[in-house]
Order: sequence, then structure tokens, then C-alpha cells
Amino acid sequence: QYFTLIIIAISVVAAVYWQLTDPSKTWLVFCSVLIVACPCALALSTPFTTGSILRVLGRNKIYLKNADVVERLQKIDTIVFDKTGTITNVSEKDICFEGEELTLAEQQMIIMAVSSSTHPLSRFVKSLLSNVEASDYSLESFEERVGAGILAQVSGVTVKLGSAAFVGLGASSTDHSASFVYLRIGSNYRGRFVVKNVYRKGLKSVIALLGKKFKLGILSGDSDVERKNLSSFFPKTTPMLFSQKPDDKLNAIKEMQAVGQSVMMVGDGLNDAGALKQSDVGVAVTEDVSTFSPACDAIMHADAFSQFDNFIKLIKRSKYVVYTSFALSLLYNDVGLSVAVSGWLTPLFAAILMPLSSISVVVLTTLLVKFISLKLKL
Repeated sequence: QYFTLIIIAISVVAAVYWQLTDPSKTWLVFCSVLIVACPCALALSTPFTTGSILRVLGRNKIYLKNADVVERLQKIDTIVFDKTGTITNVSEKDICFEGEELTLAEQQMIIMAVSSSTHPLSRFVKSLLSNVEASDYSLESFEERVGAGILAQVSGVTVKLGSAAFVGLGASSTDHSASFVYLRIGSNYRGRFVVKNVYRKGLKSVIALLGKKFKLGILSGDSDVERKNLSSFFPKTTPMLFSQKPDDKLNAIKEMQAVGQSVMMVGDGLNDAGALKQSDVGVAVTEDVSTFSPACDAIMHADAFSQFDNFIKLIKRSKYVVYTSFALSLLYNDVGLSVAVSGWLTPLFAAILMPLSSISVVVLTTLLVKFISLKLKL
């Protein structure tokens, strides 16, 4: 609105001047000033820059919900990660069963129990038993307790999978090289599934780069068996909270925001829905971008995780593209208005010049974003 008022003021002042100096140019100058001025270029700078950013990110399997996310991402100073399914690779696994060999019936009951769970460890267990033939067992009840495990009733038999405490064994293993899913069928403890985590490709370099520019944190629903391994990836001062229920994660994000931090939460979708929604920017990392993740602001395919730092750099640098296009627009308006006020510009020629300003901004923003993306190898 300031631009419009300034242009009207300039045109009126110029018209009054020429009315007193050379009345034959009064209306020519008045119309030329109004026509040659181009607020369109100022208005187009941000949306065309953002549109180019969204296109580059989409090409790299990173999908933002809307253009507003780009502006919010530029203010982020803290990045918090979930563990399982986010910085660990759910498509790669190293899993085995420790204990007396399971019978076919027991394997079939386990498959029935874990099939209703979305937790990555449940998917690992199911994949280990993927060759087991189908059964006639029915799932009578199912309960998934966050941070604890699964309680299922399969054709009258109670099946428990989860932490040692959950299945009634007391303290869990102190082995920090793997995660464990303990198994109890009926009243009998049958053994445990040992899952060695495979971290995402490029995690160490991504965290090293992000750690130089952001405060980092870990919020995990799993136990702290991976604390030692994670400490080798993250800075020593990184706060790590384990055994976090969804409400705990949500409250942790609120506490960070209460002290002035602008937080990006990186999780694996529905399990982190509250924290993703509460954060200033929520990013869901997934093997399948069609996964239902209503609480997040962005979906990142797991294959793009190694580009995380470049993805942030591209968005941070986009503001300089906007500043550059603003400068071009202002330069055009300064020159155009100066010529128009001087009486050397006809309304017809001004009408030809006006759209050139908009076109130049569109071309400039597109080329600059392209240049930055090529430099970042995106």
C-alpha cells in the first residue's frame, strides 16, 4: 500500500510541476508515471522464488505442504530428531532370534500380533518371519503401549512383545549395539529378537554440518540402549531424551519454544504427530512419501536424508534471491519514474516497459534458484 501511495503522490506532484512549466506535458507525464511504475515486480519476487524452491525440493523427493513453510524454515535455530525410522534405516535390517527355536504355530501367532503395529521394530520382526505360511489364527484383541510393547490376544493365547520389563523380566539388556524385542507367549518366556540398527547413509556428515549451525536434540520413544552409539554421531552437548511417550515429546518441544527456540522436529510420521504439529516446522522422514502424515509440514523421502543440510541451505539462501529481485525491481522503478517525470516517456512506451519488469523478476528468480541448486548439487 505504501508503494501505491508514493506513486500517486509522485504523479500528482509531477503533473502540478508540468502544469506550471509546460501544460502540454501535464497529462502525458501524469499517465506515464502511473503506467511505468510496476508494483507487480515487488509482489512477484517472493512467490516466484518460493515456487522455484518448491520445484527443486520436489525433484529431490522433499515435499513442502505450502509456501509458508519456506519462510518458517528460514527462522529455525533448533533441530530435534526422533530415532527409530528417522535416523535409522527401516528398509535395512540385521535381525535374529535368540532363544529356543520357535514352533510354526508360535511364529504364526507372532505374525498375527505384529501385523497391526506400525512400529519399525514390529516390521523387522514380521520381515524375519515373512516366509512363514499363512494361518487360521485370529486376532481377538490388540494393544500397543508406547515405549513398552505389544499385547495381543491371538485365538485365546496372550502374546507379548516389547521391553524386558513389559514381558516381566525386569531390567533390559545393557548391550548398546542393538535393540531387543522380548517375547512371551502365554506364561512362557520364549526369547528375544535382536535388532541391530542401521543408521541412514550420510548421517555422520549430515549431523556434523547441521551441528555447526543449529542446536540439535534427540527425542526417542525407545529405551536408551543406543545412547552410546548416538553420542558418536551427535555433539557432546546434544540433549537426548529416551522412553518418550507422544505427550512427552510434545511437552519437550513446548519447553524449547518457551525459552525462545524456533524448533524443527524430524520424525517418522504418526508416532510423532503431536511433536510434529507443535514444532515450528515438522518434517516426516519416510520410505513411502504417500504415507499418511497429516501433522507434518514437509515429507522427506528417506533417500533424500543425506541432502538434509543442502535442503536447509537452499531455503536459507532463498531470501537473498528475494532481496536481489527487490533490488532489480526498485532499480527499474527508479529509472522508469525518473524518465517519466522528466517528460521523456510516452504512455505507450511506458506500457511496453511495465511488463518487462515483471518478466525480468520471474527470469531472475528462476535462474538464481537454479544456480544455487546446481551449486548445492540438488
